[in-house]
Amino acid sequence: MSLLNHIFRDKSEIKRELTFDAEKRIKLWEKHVENFPEREQLVKEFSPKSLDNTLNDETKLQDVLNKLENLISSEIVIVNEEEKTDKEILADITKLRENHQIETLNSKFLNEAKKQETLIEIFKETHNTLVVELKIIRFVRKNTNSRKEILQKLFRLIFFNEAHLYKLFVGQFFSADKEKEANRIKEITKAILLEEKLEEAVESVTEEFARELFKKMSQVESDHKFRVLGEYIFDELVKIINEDLKEGEDTADNIRKLEDLIKNNGLLANIIKKKRKKYTKDQIEAVIIAFRKAYSFGHFANFSENSVYANDRIDFVRDLIGKVEAEHAEMMGSEAKNIYGAALGILRTGKHKGKNLDPDQLRTVAKNAIRKLGDVDKPYAIMLASHVAAEYNSRINGTQ
Repeated sequence: MSLLNHIFRDKSEIKRELTFDAEKRIKLWEKHVENFPEREQLVKEFSPKSLDNTLNDETKLQDVLNKLENLISSEIVIVNEEEKTDKEILADITKLRENHQIETLNSKFLNEAKKQETLIEIFKETHNTLVVELKIIRFVRKNTNSRKEILQKLFRLIFFNEAHLYKLFVGQFFSADKEKEANRIKEITKAILLEEKLEEAVESVTEEFARELFKKMSQVESDHKFRVLGEYIFDELVKIINEDLKEGEDTADNIRKLEDLIKNNGLLANIIKKKRKKYTKDQIEAVIIAFRKAYSFGHFANFSENSVYANDRIDFVRDLIGKVEAEHAEMMGSEAKNIYGAALGILRTGKHKGKNLDPDQLRTVAKNAIRKLGDVDKPYAIMLASHVAAEYNSRINGTQ
């Protein structure tokens, strides 16, 4: 029995179980996460732009399938020998979580008190996903029917679902104290792998109040006082970044600057005091917790008029996914995304900080963005640079 099968086994079943010592369990998991980029690269052969060519080369197809299977260690997860039909496999895929549901799990882990049970859900989803992937590989290896449809599903499972499942383990998350959160993830991961129960933190009165605040603050179209307060905090942070900008300064780093400001407890407390002078220390702390949580869930995505500063990660992905699907998961953690988003926001509106830019200024924005994207040694960066150039031409030629 492999590691994840062992952890999520049916406790009512009586069967011989392998003994996994603590060090081996942890190393198995770490190695599995570490080799994900290799599987991520391999599965691009089943991406929309490459799949037809791969299907026309049986030798290459089988080679990719073998490599993918070998990179999912039998010590991590195994599947039974029962062969599945294409309809059964497609049905199994529908039982898995969608990308946004996995991302909700990640955000829940970062923002809720009961972290171990949430991380266990992420491990379970990982186990279920890997099992389906192995079933797909075995099916496609022996069958020619429904190959294209099923391999399209395999691409999305590895390139999108798994990429989201491992975000917490590779540090791809926003937190006011990222180092502390990363250490907590390691601690809970170890406990899960060793099948130990950690003492979960008890939700304090402040955290309970913050949870209620978050519900109100997250209602984008609401005029509730807590939503208004959240928007006020966000707007004040944007103003600080605006005031700090120097003439001709590159704006590509402003999203990161915003997130640095959100981590500053003293700054957030002072902003809240301006709006809510009678709030106690505990109330201010609760507002800070709720605001950070609302930001991490993307609930201020469309608030800022200037897209350079907006927390537009969700909308950005939705708009871009059709153009860069094959490179999307890798791109999301890159500097290229910030450069692209900043330039596109200016070129599409023709404005920066609310001021209209003349053609020479727009040309400078496009030129700087294209140069910086050109320095990023990734295929998707070339595509993004090309898109920036196209947007610039549309603006200058008056087609926007």
